[in-house]
Amino acid sequence: MPDSTEAPRRKRTSGVCGAPPIKPNRRLTPLHQSGSAATAGGGIALDLPVGIFKEGFQFDALLIEGGSDGGNLRLQPQDSPTELVQKIIYHAGRSNIREVWVANRLVPSVGDGQTPAVSSHD
Repeated sequence: MPDSTEAPRRKRTSGVCGAPPIKPNRRLTPLHQSGSAATAGGGIALDLPVGIFKEGFQFDALLIEGGSDGGNLRLQPQDSPTELVQKIIYHAGRSNIREVWVANRLVPSVGDGQTPAVSSHD
């Protein structure tokens, strides 16, 4: 028997923050479009020159190398662009990062000469 102090549970009629719930048959946004929406769309929404590889815009980027020693990332020539992005997201680790670019500038490497030095104070 439920505790009398518990509020009765209601069936959820809306999603997060009052948005309509996702229907099971709803088509999801493809990975390449969601990436663009997160970068270019964010720059447009915030009126900042970011998210587009275009003169006058700033970018942050990582140069990722597949198949490095100690890593789990295995890229194949036949991988589609979507498969490449998925593999990088799920399998890339520190050993796969060859370069880090922040605000259009290459971050210098430290120690072993291969690990980029990243600081929140740069």
